[in-house]
Amino acid sequence: MVDCLKQNGRVTLGMYSEREPQTRSTIYTHDDASVVCLVQGEMTLDLEGKQPIRKPVGECYSVPSVSRLIGFYSGNAWQSFIDFFNIREGGQLFTVREGRGCEAQAGGLD
Repeated sequence: MVDCLKQNGRVTLGMYSEREPQTRSTIYTHDDASVVCLVQGEMTLDLEGKQPIRKPVGECYSVPSVSRLIGFYSGNAWQSFIDFFNIREGGQLFTVREGRGCEAQAGGLD
């Protein structure tokens, strides 16, 4: 975790993560929207019902609440990023909808 602030029944936090290239996240959902900023590498975001979006280093993007999504670490270098969340106190950051993690290889939402 980078930082955390509790205020008015909400928790705002930033989480730093690193991922190996050519792997992907689990399929998951967010109860609340988040923002992701890429520090190194690139990300292809696969949101349910939308075309995959490739984001290069230095860009930030919004992740909507509830949508099923996968983050594919599409570059050839390690990826690092910071997730920013603002959730209700006691709420979940995300819910895993499929058990494979970042060791999973390429594959989108079917």
